[in-house]
Amino acid sequence: MVDTTSAPAGPTLLLITSFFPFESGEEFIEGEIGRLAAEFSEVLIAPLSYRSGMTQTRDLPANVGVLRIPPGHRSGSDAADAIRFAVRHPWRALRSLSRAVADGGLRPSRTWANLQFDLLSSLLASELAQLLPEGFLRSQDAVIYSYWMHTQARTAVELRGLIRRPKIPLVTRGHGGDIYTEAHRSGFLPQRARIAAAMARIYPVSRNGADYLRRRFPSARNRISPRRLGVAAAHNPGNPQQAAQLVITCSWVRPLKRLDLFVDALALAQQSFPQARWVHFGGGPAEAMAALHDLATEQLAPGSFEFAGALTNSELRARYGAQPATVFVNVSETEGVPVSIMEALAQGLPVIATDVGGSAELIDADAGMFDGLLPARPSARIVADRLETLLSSPPERFADYVSASLTHWQSEWSSETNYTAFARELASLPRGSADTGITTNAPAAAPRPDVAAPALPHCSVVIPCYNGEQTLPRQLDALLRQDPKVVREIIVADNMSTDGTKDVVASYAARDPRVKYHHSDRGQGPVFAQNDGVRASTQPFVMLCGADDEVQPGWAEGFAAEFRAGAKIVGCTIVRTAENGETLEEISQLSDASWPGYLTLGGGQAGFARHVFDELDGLDESFAGAAEDVDFFWRAQLAGYGISFAPDARFNYYSRPTGSEVLAQRRGWGRSRAQLYAKYRSLGMPRRSRFLAIPMIPWCLLRLALAGTNEHRRTQALAGLGTNIGVLEGSLKYRCWYL
Repeated sequence: MVDTTSAPAGPTLLLITSFFPFESGEEFIEGEIGRLAAEFSEVLIAPLSYRSGMTQTRDLPANVGVLRIPPGHRSGSDAADAIRFAVRHPWRALRSLSRAVADGGLRPSRTWANLQFDLLSSLLASELAQLLPEGFLRSQDAVIYSYWMHTQARTAVELRGLIRRPKIPLVTRGHGGDIYTEAHRSGFLPQRARIAAAMARIYPVSRNGADYLRRRFPSARNRISPRRLGVAAAHNPGNPQQAAQLVITCSWVRPLKRLDLFVDALALAQQSFPQARWVHFGGGPAEAMAALHDLATEQLAPGSFEFAGALTNSELRARYGAQPATVFVNVSETEGVPVSIMEALAQGLPVIATDVGGSAELIDADAGMFDGLLPARPSARIVADRLETLLSSPPERFADYVSASLTHWQSEWSSETNYTAFARELASLPRGSADTGITTNAPAAAPRPDVAAPALPHCSVVIPCYNGEQTLPRQLDALLRQDPKVVREIIVADNMSTDGTKDVVASYAARDPRVKYHHSDRGQGPVFAQNDGVRASTQPFVMLCGADDEVQPGWAEGFAAEFRAGAKIVGCTIVRTAENGETLEEISQLSDASWPGYLTLGGGQAGFARHVFDELDGLDESFAGAAEDVDFFWRAQLAGYGISFAPDARFNYYSRPTGSEVLAQRRGWGRSRAQLYAKYRSLGMPRRSRFLAIPMIPWCLLRLALAGTNEHRRTQALAGLGTNIGVLEGSLKYRCWYL
């Protein structure tokens, strides 16, 4: 029974692992589990590879329980288990077969691998569903977290469907072998796309892994973001000694670790540094260990090497603290983000490592660390040269390398920092609609742990502008009346204007240095000006507004209040206004009418944290006509950001003064709506209708004829006509049926 008497109020977490907390492996979870327990009311661990007789080797917090698959339900063979499941559940096996054929294509080996993988995941999900407590089965207030993007993640997908809780968000980490297909002889990992499509978040442990997955699964790219692992502070940190000439390696002994290459390199280095010694930590198959020992005996100076064997993590850290070393070396041919290097950095050791997987993220020569990054496939001579360079460096330079390694660990790879932020992020995940975890009309986004709102948010205002000579002064006057402690700069991004826009901006810049001119000439359209303007901004928060609109008093303060409360994206009130100042309509709420569950937010009414813009790579410039803002904020919601609303932030949106301008604007909107549908239909955006535009065009023409001289009715008819013509044009252009 899990003790929840002192647990925090909040959701329940189901953590799906391989073995943890049994046997060895998955050591990173040791540092993470306490942080998870502090943020969730209850944590349930499901080790899918558990077998009867395994020993629990890790202590757990009081509110953490373990779900053990009963003895006898698993054999020693995954293939045998899959076949047994198929015999017991033929209909589910047929569904697995259909998925396997769809994913495997015409390659029988891949179809079989997919089938076995699908059946095994279905079996594990069935067994796990029987072990879940009744409270978990009744609640939607939970998160399912897979530690690996493999069987564990596929089981999570199957389990959620089995217990019929589609609103529970699924998240998965990704490490090395569960990300990179090249790490496998077959060059294949089963059901990647199915896993990626179902996850609300995919958290590779390195930037390299995130970039790799984004290339493989572009439709999921906005749900993929790296979240680093970490290690605890070392025993006796900062103790490395250059004079010791002691080289450390730490790994399981197998071919891809290329320890034979290291032995060749050390043999070369010993020609210049005969006192250089080597200690290897880690075990391996007896035959492989014997072969490595024989090679070292043949190549290295007598008595200059030691095989310390497999140690527990605490034993290894104690040994590092007690025996000062000089350098840590890893020449593996493939990696995720190696914990062994993190442990070395925490000790202060300079590192020499091949540029594979996420290893490059662990070595930052620009920050003063020793430049030990090797090519992915180095020769023994190249490795030896790096060793010799370090061993011959001036003592004061070596001391700087030690200090830089410690600093890099503290800032990037500390378990306390990384796991606390990660646990809080998981606990704050929106638990809303199926798969995406998006909450409809959420009042505010949960604060992201990586960027905190300042006490008084400093904001940049970006105005995309084309030929704004006549209307821009009205907007600039209004902005300069806002609180200057909030509005720190006003950037006018001039999109190749042909009138006096530049002179207008220059005259205002002469009066107030916060007004800045930025020339945007990469392409014609507001999306280019918005991207260029935001990228030129210098403040942590950005607010967009139109050159032909006018913000009202208190507009900036309204946004600032939401940012101060932790919001990352904020919308405001639109006051549709005639050129004579008459209020036509006030829009004081956001809508999800175009795509239920996803709020539509226009750029002219929006503000956001700059890091959100950077995380999403800015606005999609394929939306050169319109809807680039709608697309951006939908992508933000798919990435897990909520949208807050600032009712006291108001601006006047001036209606187009002529019928031709209204018609042109709405045609652009209609085309862009079809473009949005072409992009998001696979994620569930509904079709507008099958034939609505076709009868609406003549209906709007009739309304226009009947409107006579009534300007308001004429404008409404032209707006409807333009929208439906644009939808028809866009459906043809983007090859979709959004009529």
